[in-house]
Amino acid sequence: MVIVILYYFENLAHIVIDFDHIFYTLKMELLHAINMKRLQSQLKHLQPKDVLRLTPLDLINMPGIGTISTANELLDAVSKFVAPSSTTLYDLLNSTTSSKLRTGLEELDRVLLGGLPSGTITELAGPSGSGKTQMCCQLSVLAAAPQHAGGLAAGALYIDTEGAASACRIREITSSRFQISQTRRENSSRIFLHTVSTADSLHHLSLAHCSGTDMLITYT
Repeated sequence: MVIVILYYFENLAHIVIDFDHIFYTLKMELLHAINMKRLQSQLKHLQPKDVLRLTPLDLINMPGIGTISTANELLDAVSKFVAPSSTTLYDLLNSTTSSKLRTGLEELDRVLLGGLPSGTITELAGPSGSGKTQMCCQLSVLAAAPQHAGGLAAGALYIDTEGAASACRIREITSSRFQISQTRRENSSRIFLHTVSTADSLHHLSLAHCSGTDMLITYT
C-alpha cells in the first residue's frame, strides 16, 4: 500500500488535527478540570468529526470530564476549531475549479475534468505491475512542480509501506520533465518520502509544518 498526501503548504493545518490546539481554546478553569493526558490518550486516534458524534453522556465516561457542562464545552471547542471560516461565493467557486492536480495524461485529465481534485481521497486500484507506484511518483512530482509547468507549486508526502518508493525513480521523472537544474532541485525539495513498517505506526503518524517548505514527521 502506498499513501501519497498532496497538500498546499498554507493549508497543512487542515490536514493535521492536533487536539492540543483545541484544548488551548478552552477556558483556563476547564483546563484544570480535565485530566489532559488521560483524555488525550482516549481521543488521539479520533478525528474531530468522530468526537462530534459523541454525546455529552458519552464524554462524561472519559477521564477528567465528569460533568455535562465540561462535556458541552469540549464539544463547543471542537466545533469552533473545525468550523469553516466565512468566505465569498466567488472564492469558493474559484477554489473548487483551480485546485486540481493534473496527472500528466491528457485523456485521463479530460475524464477527470481537469485532474485529481484537492481535499479528497483518491484511490488507485489494480493488479501488481499495473503502474500504481509509478503514478504516485508522477503525482508527487507534479504536485511539487511550479505552476507554469502544470503543477501546484505545493508539495507531497509519500508514505510507503512496501519499500517500493524509489528516490531514483522520482529523480528520473523530475529530470525528464525539467531541464533546468535549479527547478529540479526546488521540485525535489518539496517531495518527502517516509517509509513505515507496521500498520500500527500509521495511527501514530503526525505532520507538523515547520518553516518554508519544511515538514516534520513525528510519532504520537
